[in-house]
Amino acid sequence: MRSKILFTMLFVGFMIFSTLEYAEAEEKALESPQFAAQRKERKHRSRHLIYNNDGYEAENVGADTPDGYLSRRMKPAMDTQVDSVFYCTGATTMFTHRTDKIGETYGKYITDESGESERRYKANLEALAKAGTDPLELAINLCKENDVEIFFTYRINDVHDTFLAWERSTWKREHPEYLVGKPGDWVKYPQHALEGANQFTREDPRRWWTSLDFEKQEVRDYLLAIIDDVLTRYDVDGIEIDYWRAALFFRPTRTYETTTAEQVEILTNFQRRVREKAYEHGNRRGRPILVATRVPSTKKICRYIGIDIEQWLKDDLLDVLTTGGGYVPFTMPTKELVELGHAYDTPVYPTISASGMRGPHSSDAHWRGAASNARHAGADGIVLFNTFPTTPNHPHFMELGDSESLARMDKVFVMDNIPTKHYFWAVPMSQIIPVQLDAEGSSREVVFPVGDDVAGAAKAGTLAGAALRIRFDGMTSEDTVEVQLNGKTIKTQEGAEPGWTSYAVEPTEWLRGDNTLSFRVTSTAGEAEVSVNNVELNVTYK
Repeated sequence: MRSKILFTMLFVGFMIFSTLEYAEAEEKALESPQFAAQRKERKHRSRHLIYNNDGYEAENVGADTPDGYLSRRMKPAMDTQVDSVFYCTGATTMFTHRTDKIGETYGKYITDESGESERRYKANLEALAKAGTDPLELAINLCKENDVEIFFTYRINDVHDTFLAWERSTWKREHPEYLVGKPGDWVKYPQHALEGANQFTREDPRRWWTSLDFEKQEVRDYLLAIIDDVLTRYDVDGIEIDYWRAALFFRPTRTYETTTAEQVEILTNFQRRVREKAYEHGNRRGRPILVATRVPSTKKICRYIGIDIEQWLKDDLLDVLTTGGGYVPFTMPTKELVELGHAYDTPVYPTISASGMRGPHSSDAHWRGAASNARHAGADGIVLFNTFPTTPNHPHFMELGDSESLARMDKVFVMDNIPTKHYFWAVPMSQIIPVQLDAEGSSREVVFPVGDDVAGAAKAGTLAGAALRIRFDGMTSEDTVEVQLNGKTIKTQEGAEPGWTSYAVEPTEWLRGDNTLSFRVTSTAGEAEVSVNNVELNVTYK
């Protein structure tokens, strides 16, 4: 009984504290009807392509002048299908923009012993400061000149400083109590340990010890102060809070446990305070400032890390929703959040990242395939992440924003191959490969999205071909695998590249959207395990 009473008192106290955290702002007139109408118009403006620029141009030779800085990544994007730029200036507490009162500017921990690119990074930022400007100001001015919308995108818990010490701010160094861990302490979790800390990849949250602990009010207040400072001094059209990079705000996530209801409430209140900052500065400027958020690709994974995305939409805490990390660009589950956003009159933009389009899946046709899948899921546009217009008329920036012309271009659709469970927060494991097959003949299914209307193009006479090929690992000459497409067995055909198996599939058998592929070992030598490691559909047009 005592413990129950104590819990009740603590919970009531927590709710009162959470309410008081933003009660003062709610007493003010947050938004006039006129501003609400303007904000609605701005939130639904055309965004064919959102160009998310990580702001790392300062490492380039020649970036020590305004024109030299802009010439590499920003100016080439102005005469493309990009109509919105989301510009990043750093890693949560360390920035490339000038910081007068809050936050820090890169350079303090770059010394003569640092690498050449880091030393150049520091020197270029210092040169721009002497010229009376900085990267964010330069990007804003260029976008304004070209009638391109610009957001400040804030990576609210970036963990690059886990492995790049020169990005770790003095504030973090002086306040280790604000972090979720300390160097090397991931070995405290033997239930997850492999052989040692070195086997955890950068994508594994067990390594993200520099993540800020959002249960600390000091952390939330500090980040809000940084947001307030940026909105005070820079004429941006909006601010994106990037909750995806990195998706860890509370300690349970670090050890693969879901967040609590109290932690979810903390993050909702934080997002509410961000919205109120946008109202405050929009009222001061005389025009609305939009709020965007980047979150994981499903409601379930959002809730897992502490985001109640439907509550945020219901409470009008954001205007623009960007989703996913783009590391699984072909099979990311886009449709759920697109439909949820639209139900609350909010446009949704999934992310395609160069980080997920590497190696054999990096051709222009592959990028078109990923964009086609997102478009078919109902996306209002595409976010381009970690890809830059380093050449004139770069295809990613000239093709992916126009869904009509995109529909007539050749594409390659693939299953994302992610050989590690640590991407669980990016996409359900049932939608990625490799898939291990057993010798007993059990059937394994995967969902294979194809955004193009292959069957319709075949009937219209505009399709040149739709070639399916699959690569199995562990196969011997005595192994055979039955493959079914949407419940029908498909046959192999000659002409595949070494290591691949080609299949004869009638174009009319392909569904637009999700297709089901199933695999079953029908005979085997029993000496090796067979796995499905690559699935590709090459679609060409006349």
